[in-house]
Amino acid sequence: MVDYSKWNDKDLDALLDDSDDEDSKIKAPPPSLAASGVDDDRQASKIAESVAAIRIGAASQKNTETKLATSQEMRAELDSLPLSGLYARSLEVYEQIHGNSDVEGCPDTPAERDILIDRALAYLQRADDVSDRAGLFSDNETIEDVKTGDLKYILIPSFVAELLGEQMETDLRAAALKRSEEAYKRFLERCVMMKAAPESCVVACRRVIVEGTNKAVPLQDAATQRAERIARHRREKEVGDKLKMMPDVSRKFAGDDSEEDNGKECVDEAVVRERALLEIEHAVLKVLNEVPMMLQEIEMLEMRAKMAGAGPPRDANGRVGPAMGG
Repeated sequence: MVDYSKWNDKDLDALLDDSDDEDSKIKAPPPSLAASGVDDDRQASKIAESVAAIRIGAASQKNTETKLATSQEMRAELDSLPLSGLYARSLEVYEQIHGNSDVEGCPDTPAERDILIDRALAYLQRADDVSDRAGLFSDNETIEDVKTGDLKYILIPSFVAELLGEQMETDLRAAALKRSEEAYKRFLERCVMMKAAPESCVVACRRVIVEGTNKAVPLQDAATQRAERIARHRREKEVGDKLKMMPDVSRKFAGDDSEEDNGKECVDEAVVRERALLEIEHAVLKVLNEVPMMLQEIEMLEMRAKMAGAGPPRDANGRVGPAMGG
């Protein structure tokens, strides 16, 4: 390793300079040491390696500082925004994640997409905490008792679950899916409790909430559940098509008494409420249709992890290989 204690400030500055003539500066010994015999190729190579290490360390530190500053800015924003602002920001990022290339801020790489997912989850989870502390949804209230401007917040756990399910990093996939399952259960519990779920879906909702696994069922029950799934898929498509035909007026509705509503145009509350109820129904149907596939993936990942941890097969004496008959 090069002893930099003999280098003067001018020489060090030359080494760390980011000019286009970087290679010539690294390869050549500093003027103050040129007369000391530090001009051989071996020493120049050591100098180049040392400078490269310094540059990599500096870049790593800069990235860490940038992430820290971003994290601090995010925390400050989360602390300053009201519930309506948190929800609005989460929808903006959600649209960036699922938008096409025409959407501003749409991610170009999987890494950028993961960053946006983490950002959206931060907004949603803080919004969920705020709504819980505010007691927006009481156990003794039904969907009819909820103000129109607050209906959208019922959907928060379903958005959280959906985004958790989109985290594709292999090592964290199983854990993310389990967290997604818990968020889906919480959403269904809320909808059943508040009578926001379609009557035809209540039994299926309770089945997911209580069991949460793909348990074997009698043939007759399996046939019944299959018919229910077909009916839900049809209804999900019907509701989705209807939502596409309706104007998205929820963000123009000044009905939740928040500062961010100042200046919003007045719209028909009945239209806003109808759309919000349809969005909740659509989310319930979507959850019930997707949860079985998610549970199957969880079981597959758990089985794969168990097999990987078991190691190769061994015989009765503990030796690696197939079991030997006596």
